[in-house]
Amino acid sequence: AEKQQEQAKKADLETSSVVKKVNENSSSDGRNEQVIVPSVQKSDVHIYDTIVVGAGISGIAAAYKMNQAGYHDYVVLEKADRVGGTWRDNNYPGCGCDVPSALYSFSFAPSHQWSHLFAKQPEILSYLERVVEQFELQDKIRFQYELLSAKWNEEENI
Repeated sequence: AEKQQEQAKKADLETSSVVKKVNENSSSDGRNEQVIVPSVQKSDVHIYDTIVVGAGISGIAAAYKMNQAGYHDYVVLEKADRVGGTWRDNNYPGCGCDVPSALYSFSFAPSHQWSHLFAKQPEILSYLERVVEQFELQDKIRFQYELLSAKWNEEENI
């Protein structure tokens, strides 16, 4: 743990952002262990022009729009092991949307398959997963990665 903290401090000093790889095995206190990436070796670091935080509904839309614009120097960081954001995380009984389903669809991926005027959580999550697959966005998403910090580097303008 001390070695990881030292690496984190060093990485934070030498890179413009620090990312946590979420370990599948949680520690005894329920929190995830962390490994800092990218490597502290500057030659091993890819500096993306854009980092999208989260593969929820907004992150999915951002990835789609960047691809459509021909822009590919980006990555989507998702701390979980699948897309969906709030629709993945909230699955309590009756969870659903208070906006009519047809209006809650992406303009680039309208759905006419909603089973209810106000869709429930499982159906919305399934829709988001289908959109990611349909537009092949999964290759730009780094699952189980979480942005810990980001800062501007005045000297390098990054």
